[in-house]
Amino acid sequence: MLHEDLAELVRTKVYGLLGYSKLQNAELQKFVDARGLTVAKKPTKKMLVKVLVDADQNRQFTRLFDLPPEMREMIAAFYLSEFNRQDGLHYPNQPPLARTCRQLRHDVLPLFFKQAKFEIEFSLEVDAKWPDTSIAPGPSQMTNVSAAFLSRIPRKYMRDLRKLQVRSRDNLWHDRDPARFPNHDINLCTEITIDPSVRLREHLESYSKEAGGDQGKATAEEWRGLKAEWEKAAEGWYEEAVNEVQRPWG
Repeated sequence: MLHEDLAELVRTKVYGLLGYSKLQNAELQKFVDARGLTVAKKPTKKMLVKVLVDADQNRQFTRLFDLPPEMREMIAAFYLSEFNRQDGLHYPNQPPLARTCRQLRHDVLPLFFKQAKFEIEFSLEVDAKWPDTSIAPGPSQMTNVSAAFLSRIPRKYMRDLRKLQVRSRDNLWHDRDPARFPNHDINLCTEITIDPSVRLREHLESYSKEAGGDQGKATAEEWRGLKAEWEKAAEGWYEEAVNEVQRPWG
């Protein structure tokens, strides 16, 4: 296979571009004229193909805002779909597209917060006197990273949050040696509304609790407790006192 044929195969199969090798000069010239490209007088087929290929490789689209809002939303959703491939965004930055201009920010950010899964992490340290092995978990503190992320979300976008992964990392400290207390993970994917605080609707898409490798479904009482804690935490976020938010874990 010639180099030119291989290059065209990549353009057509991988990038979905039009192949030019089988077109006649008159057809190629129509493409050149329609796109407003410049070419020498009486060009050869090779020259026409080169002009079109170069234009394909340096494509620019400057009429995004001429599209209807519904189509712009579809484009933004496709762009943001890559963020959904991750297990959970830990202290995420806003997507680059949202930083280009105010209008795109208005289009992109609500979809970003609706589609992406965000990891909210708590840290718990338990003191146990040696050799006493009894464990009574105390209050769990939201990590600085998660608190900073939540405090920086503009309040108008809090209502767009849809998928949260709540994670507690527990450290057990004896008088002599540190040890690991089994991690507790709650994967929470649910609808969230604000009125005026954060309320998690009770129809969960998925809700699992993991402790020391044993998996089980959370009881209704555990769910009500978690829901109440989120509502209480929301008040702290709005008052920019996120670092003071504490929650019991047991």
